[in-house]
Formats: sequence, C-alpha cells, structure tokens
Amino acid sequence: MGSEGSEFESTLVVRLKNARSVVVFGVGNELRGDDAAGRLVAERLKGFECGIEVKSFAVGAAPENFTGILRELKPSHVIFVDAADFSGYAGEARVIGEGEIMEGTPSTHTVSLNVLAKYIRMQYGCEVIVIGIQPKNTSFSAEVSPEVRAGVEALAASLKKIFSSIAANSR
Repeated sequence: MGSEGSEFESTLVVRLKNARSVVVFGVGNELRGDDAAGRLVAERLKGFECGIEVKSFAVGAAPENFTGILRELKPSHVIFVDAADFSGYAGEARVIGEGEIMEGTPSTHTVSLNVLAKYIRMQYGCEVIVIGIQPKNTSFSAEVSPEVRAGVEALAASLKKIFSSIAANSR
C-alpha cells in the first residue's frame, strides 16, 4: 500500500463507518499466480475477532455462488477483495469505485463484480466495497509474487486495524 496507505485507509474508514457486521469475499484463482490475492486476504482474516462481526470467505472465481450466505448473516457491509489491474505497482491495494469496474471487462470470474455489487446492494441493502490488489503475474501455474504477498499481508493488517478501531469506537 506504500505511500497511499494512509489515503487508502482513510477511504476505507469512511466507507466502513457505522459497520456492525462485515462479510469479506476473497475472490481469485489460486492457479493463476497473483490472481489468488483476494483469497489470501480472506484466509488471513479467518477467525478474526474484534467486537464487530467479521466473516471471511475465500470464494474462488465464482463469488456469485456465495451470495446466499448474506441472507443468513445480514451484514451491513460486504467487501470484495480481488486482483485488479489499475496500472498501480505490484501489491498495491486500492478501493475500486463502481464506475471503474467495467461490465464488459474480461475477467476470470463468471459475473462481473460491478453487476454483483449492484445486485447485493439491491437485494440485501448492504454497503459494498471492492478492493483491488495490483497483480504482477497472473499466468497459469505461476507462484504469487513477493510484491503481492507483501500487499496481501499489509491489506489484511490494515483491515484488522480498521475493524478493531470501528469496534472500539462503537462501544
């Protein structure tokens, strides 16, 4: 997250204001190198407890198959974390605005995150946030790059810090 870390975190703090429960969907294909970034973040958040409910799911390349869980959990916020090429540096995390997610953009996913985010907002009334991590290499059978691995660790740490801060401020 580098020098944009504080701006990135500030954006997330604003978007997560009043969060009472959060579902994190880690999107990506572990067979395509850095495309696994979202899944890795979700794994780092598994079992995290802080005073607000945080549930994390590694959903692979078909996140739409997991939306039914939202009916049961009734989260206030849903966060998608996915590898996204926004011409940043490898491992950089960025909140992706709805207008930046192109519906016709080629993707490794069956449904675009833009369409899915709109559906979730309408169906469940959740605030939806999409976080992209800039990949370096998404070739088949590639390993996750060191830069993206570092970005995954930094993003997971930032999310834990933000969730803990929200919980502390809501007591």
